[in-house]
Amino acid sequence: YQRRVHGNFFFSTKKKKKKQLLAGGHSFGQDRRRYRMVRDGAAFVRTFGPPPGAGDRDFDCPAGVCADGNNILVEDWDNNRIVVVCRDGSFVSTVGENLIKNPSSACVNAEGLIIVAEPENHRLQMLTRDDTFVRALGSEGTAPGQFNAPRGVCVDGHDNIVVADTYNHRIQVFSSDGTAVLRTFGTEGGGAGQFYRPCAVCVDGGGTLVVADSGNNRIQQF
Repeated sequence: YQRRVHGNFFFSTKKKKKKQLLAGGHSFGQDRRRYRMVRDGAAFVRTFGPPPGAGDRDFDCPAGVCADGNNILVEDWDNNRIVVVCRDGSFVSTVGENLIKNPSSACVNAEGLIIVAEPENHRLQMLTRDDTFVRALGSEGTAPGQFNAPRGVCVDGHDNIVVADTYNHRIQVFSSDGTAVLRTFGTEGGGAGQFYRPCAVCVDGGGTLVVADSGNNRIQQF
C-alpha cells in the first residue's frame, strides 16, 4: 500500500521485518518484518524495526502505514496494535493494544481521530491519539454499513470515510463521524466499476478516488 504526504511516499509490501529510510522525498516501505524509507530515485537512508518482536520499536507482520503530520502510524498486524513513530524511527506511542485485532489499514481524519480497519472483526474502529475508544463501525454482513473483511480505509476531501469492503467486493462511504452510510458502489465482477476483493483506497489531491482492485489485478479511478 502507498500513501503520499508532504511529497513523501509511504508504502508496504508485507515481507520481512525492519525499517529503512531514504532521504529527500522519502518513501516508507514495509517488507513484512521491517519498514524502509526511500527517496524517489535516491539512496537508502535508514532501516527501523529489529527482528520480530512486541517491544516499542518491534513489528510483527506490519500490514500498512499512514502519515499523521510528522509521525508515521504502522499497522502492526500480528501485534494487534498501531505503533506511532517519528520520521526518524524513534518511538512515540502505541494505540489500540487490547482494543484492536490484526489492523490492516489506518488513516487520520480532520479531528485527529485514528480510523482502523479490522478485517478479522469485520469492522472499523475510531480511536483517539491517546488510545481512547470512540466508536466502532459495522458488523459482519452484506447490508449497507456492514462489512466482510474490510482491508482498506481512507478519508476524502470532505473528511468522509471511504472503505474497501474487500469480500463484499464494493466500496462504502460513511459520514465523517461514521454514523451514516452515504453511499455504496460496486458489485463482484471484472467490468468497469466492478471489483474483486478491493484491498486499498486513497483519494488524490484532485478528489479522485483510487482503488486497488486486487483480484482483478488492476487499479480503478473514480
